[in-house]
Amino acid sequence: MRSIKHITYIGCLLLTAATMVSEQATAATADSVSVTAGAGVVSSYMWRGTEQAGLSLQANASVEWKGAALSFTANNPMHKGETKEIVLRLEYRRWGANIGLIDYWHSGIDKKDRFFKYGKDDGPHKLELNAGYTHRWFSVQAYLCFFGNDFRPSLTEPQRAYSTYIELCVPWQFRHGLKVEGMLGICPWKSAGQYYGELVEENGKARPVITAEYLYAGGFSAVKAAVRVTKDISLPAGLQLPVFAELHANPYMQTANVSCGAAVRF
Repeated sequence: MRSIKHITYIGCLLLTAATMVSEQATAATADSVSVTAGAGVVSSYMWRGTEQAGLSLQANASVEWKGAALSFTANNPMHKGETKEIVLRLEYRRWGANIGLIDYWHSGIDKKDRFFKYGKDDGPHKLELNAGYTHRWFSVQAYLCFFGNDFRPSLTEPQRAYSTYIELCVPWQFRHGLKVEGMLGICPWKSAGQYYGELVEENGKARPVITAEYLYAGGFSAVKAAVRVTKDISLPAGLQLPVFAELHANPYMQTANVSCGAAVRF
């Protein structure tokens, strides 16, 4: 909890400082600093085909200058016991292409929930490389995990999985600010995971059964098929209120979920 408060406090200080710099920068120039922030609520936090948490509060902020951007997002579940998440992202965008580094922190992994604890093979942080391209008619993004607890299920020597996720998004823009997005997420090879064992009674005898549970999938699979509808509502003082509804399915896990939410953006 202290880590969450510290990161929130630091984020507020950075956002305040960036806002002051932005206000002093020369207006209407390509070199000006762009600052955005928002906060909202979602009925369920869906991430790459799986439900990470139920009803959640979310916050985000970003600072961008000359194509380089630094941002953070936080997801705080309302139900006790669900995993909290903080994501820091550093990226550069040019001519529609983007490349970046993403740092994920999750609660419940470190006993003290320390934020500034990094471990190459364990710990609460995972690092990903991200590369992609955005066009008017589509966007494609690829993510590869290279640091942290990211190993394939094994009964012997753990093997780093380099869990990879690729997503294609096709947007449609309609009148009155209505936007529809179709998304397809692919796992190209076996991702990280772990084995679980249980005793199953058969013919009056108990026998051990071992099953594998994966971050994405146990091989090449479609792990996300989603449609999202978003509507931006203009508020006084230049604020925006995006509201959305999403049908989110995972063909690999054979699950489906409907989620909705709203956020204030400024």
